[in-house]
Amino acid sequence: MARLRTPGGAWTLESARQIPAGPLPDAIAQYLTRLVADLVRLLVGRISLGTGGDGSWSGNVDGQYVVASCPGAATTFAIGHGLGRVPVGAIVVAKTAACDIYTAPDIAWSADFLYLRGTAAASLKLLIW
Repeated sequence: MARLRTPGGAWTLESARQIPAGPLPDAIAQYLTRLVADLVRLLVGRISLGTGGDGSWSGNVDGQYVVASCPGAATTFAIGHGLGRVPVGAIVVAKTAACDIYTAPDIAWSADFLYLRGTAAASLKLLIW
């Protein structure tokens, strides 16, 4: 059973499943019940950024964590992702060296890859959304 964390404790979605069928066919009532429960799950509580593990999805934000390597200054490098769409952006979550990471100006991002450059060699963890 799904539970939502609230300041007052955990709240279950069981009450959202108690919609009486009434004149609606049971299949429609069940669908609407699941829909309402999913909406409550998305809208109530905190926004989660996930666990941060390589390749893991970012909680209830439409993004993914990726570990990558910047090969060196002013060198374009590709980062594969599994979003299935062109990313909106990327946030550097962690890096092993003092460097700036920026978008490669000459290559468009795609549904499979994004292209970045850096000012120094470093290992990176990025949140791509």
